Amino acid sequence: MTDRNNATDGDLLIAYALAKAGEVWQEPRYTTEAQKLAKAIGKNTFGRSGRSLILLPGASGFGAGDRPDGPVVNLSYWVFEAFPVMAALAPEYEWNRIWRDGVMLLQQATSGRVRLPADWLSLQSGLQPKPADGFPPEFGYNSLRIPLYLLRAGMTDMEWLRALKQRWSAENEGVAVVNVVTGQVRERLTDQGYAILPAALACVLEGTPVPAALRTFEPSLYYPSTLYLLAKSLLGEKYPQCVSSAAP
Repeated sequence: MTDRNNATDGDLLIAYALAKAGEVWQEPRYTTEAQKLAKAIGKNTFGRSGRSLILLPGASGFGAGDRPDGPVVNLSYWVFEAFPVMAALAPEYEWNRIWRDGVMLLQQATSGRVRLPADWLSLQSGLQPKPADGFPPEFGYNSLRIPLYLLRAGMTDMEWLRALKQRWSAENEGVAVVNVVTGQVRERLTDQGYAILPAALACVLEGTPVPAALRTFEPSLYYPSTLYLLAKSLLGEKYPQCVSSAAP
């Protein structure tokens, strides 16, 4: 069956790329298309949970009227670095508030014993976020993008990033899929694209150079390759000392 629903994070990334391309190459057509997308995202995927403004994962299927535990959100869909650009393209929508309330939601979702958010969160009746029905209660492949998006948006002062860095640096866990209710590790992730995430955190937060083995891109599977490229572009642009050949 064809899925006619959108993916809000994908739309954000497309609009962001078009906006940047329009600016760099002085091509108004790209900017116009980016503006159309930004307006559509604001119109169709902004929602509310209590007093918070939220970003729904798609235009349908996730709101309070769509499912008993709705609204349901995924924090990895908050592409923070794109929001200022979206605000310039579609200022009639509250992008700054989406940013602010997304950070607040992350803090709420990481306040429990395990300190990890589930990929899919129920915000039913504006209550404390909890794992959404029908999804594994896991900090999984989706949520691995959250620290990367925080770093790329310059939010390096968040205490949760330091807690995550310590967790990922622990020899008995590393980057892993974790049950947020029990704390049990279901799967350990060792591909280069996953391994660069704690290395990037250690570099940005503590100045630790990225290990030499992680400085050369060796693509394997699609998803960890995308994470690697996003992390490496961040380090190359803003923290070149972390990936310099002169680093120890």
